[in-house]
Amino acid sequence: MFWVIVGVGGIVGFVALMSTALWIVGGKLPEAHEASASRYFTTAPDVLFACVTDPDQLVDWRPDLRKVEMLASVNGQPSWRETTKHGRMQLVVKEMLPPTTVAEGRYVTQVAETTGPFGGRWTWIFAPDGKGGTRLTITEEGTISSRAVRAMAHHMMGLDATVNAVLAALQRRMD
Repeated sequence: MFWVIVGVGGIVGFVALMSTALWIVGGKLPEAHEASASRYFTTAPDVLFACVTDPDQLVDWRPDLRKVEMLASVNGQPSWRETTKHGRMQLVVKEMLPPTTVAEGRYVTQVAETTGPFGGRWTWIFAPDGKGGTRLTITEEGTISSRAVRAMAHHMMGLDATVNAVLAALQRRMD
């Protein structure tokens, strides 16, 4: 019995120590961050744009999404709620400029809630290559309010992990 108590106490102490360390390290990091990544697609810009900008299609290619619910528009712009294993987040379109075969397209979404654990905006740039393909660049201007999550995102996962995961998922969808 003594060793069980010592073992449990050791585990509890370790968890408390790690939580405190993450809280301290996260407090020294800025709440806001920017991460950007690009990928080339052989897909035409308008086809890629349609796949990304249609909330009803997101569950089909983003494995992190469990559900997408369309919501009432916000200032005349489409809005929806995404549900993932990490929780729910409402997004709203801030800008939507479809690409052409020769001109860049731009799509900007923003987290609508200001009290959640994550916030910010995503800017998608669809640059046609003149040969039928597209260079897609995603820039995340995000905020992470939780000190512990901020420390893990910065030191363990990488601040560009979500952007790269979305690009990889979209690439699998287009292949």
